Amino acid sequence: MPFENDEDVLAQVYGKGDGNLDKTDLFLRQYVLNEGWKDKTGKGEKLYDHYLQYQQENEKIDVEDEGRDLEMDVFE
Repeated sequence: MPFENDEDVLAQVYGKGDGNLDKTDLFLRQYVLNEGWKDKTGKGEKLYDHYLQYQQENEKIDVEDEGRDLEMDVFE
């Protein structure tokens, strides 16, 4: 039997309605229904952009370090 929507799936797992759910199950049910894992503020994109910039800066530092290591090897 295919499910029409998230409510149908949750009804299969938790039963219909919230009345007899404990706090944990109620939280999980609402989390799924409200798609709590999605970033609705846009902050995630900004953090990812910041991470990419940080990663690029570290790559530049790594290249510089490798160059210095090579210079030291030649010097020795």
